[in-house]
Amino acid sequence: MSQNNISQVNFSVQSLVASIRQAALEVYRELQSSSYSDMIYEACLKKELNLLNIPYISLAPFPVFYKGERIDGFGFSVFLLVEDKILVEIDNSFEIEEGSEKTARKNLELCGKEHCLIINFKYEGEKNFIRHIKA
Repeated sequence: MSQNNISQVNFSVQSLVASIRQAALEVYRELQSSSYSDMIYEACLKKELNLLNIPYISLAPFPVFYKGERIDGFGFSVFLLVEDKILVEIDNSFEIEEGSEKTARKNLELCGKEHCLIINFKYEGEKNFIRHIKA
């Protein structure tokens, strides 16, 4: 888990979504027609978020609860948690699939968040490479 060193600024959800889209679009345009690994796209997206002074936690951990009790030693993480409001996941299949949306909705529920952006850098076409999922 890592956190960028940007001072905490309280962004609205709408402005955060727009800024994350801007960062992702910049990565998409710069690396378009490339078949880089997910790790390259992730590193570039973090670089863009840093350039825009957007605070995030990378591999943000979340615990698992069973019948109201935390299960020690178990949990899950999301790729990015931006400003403690928006989950960001990367799905580099040919299209953002229904299974990715279901996973995003489940993660929103488990994390207690309301917004998730699924980004697919390998999708052809700038218009649909990001999907905004709301709880």
